[in-house]
Amino acid sequence: FYGAQVARYLAVFGPNQVKVIIAEEFSANPKSTVSEVLGFLGVEESAATVTGKRHNDYVAPRGKLMMSLLRQKRHLRFLKPLIPAQLKWRIVRTVFNKRAEKPVLAGQQRADLEKIYAQDSAELRQLLGRPDLWASGGLQQHTTEA
Repeated sequence: FYGAQVARYLAVFGPNQVKVIIAEEFSANPKSTVSEVLGFLGVEESAATVTGKRHNDYVAPRGKLMMSLLRQKRHLRFLKPLIPAQLKWRIVRTVFNKRAEKPVLAGQQRADLEKIYAQDSAELRQLLGRPDLWASGGLQQHTTEA
């Protein structure tokens, strides 16, 4: 859980030297988040360029055959010595997979996870002085910067 880890960092370095970035906020608003981080570090905003290009987007297998091949990698072992690792991952991401919408947690699954993480979430909320971003789908519905 994150609460104890964040508390340790804050205790050692102090709140003026620790910047916590919420992944969902960064994903939704990369330009403003990078701007916020640069300001925190005292670096001019012109020092970085945010292209808006997304990396490692959510993907899903193209179909049942592709899912089966990905799960049982032994079928593809013969390709390993023939294809460089970097190219292999590009092939897997483009040929075997397709871009897809990230699935939303079902109501009961989300409720169960919120219950499990409730204490940690409350600790984080207090440490960061922020509202509970995960309860009731707080970050589930967000807009993305263009």
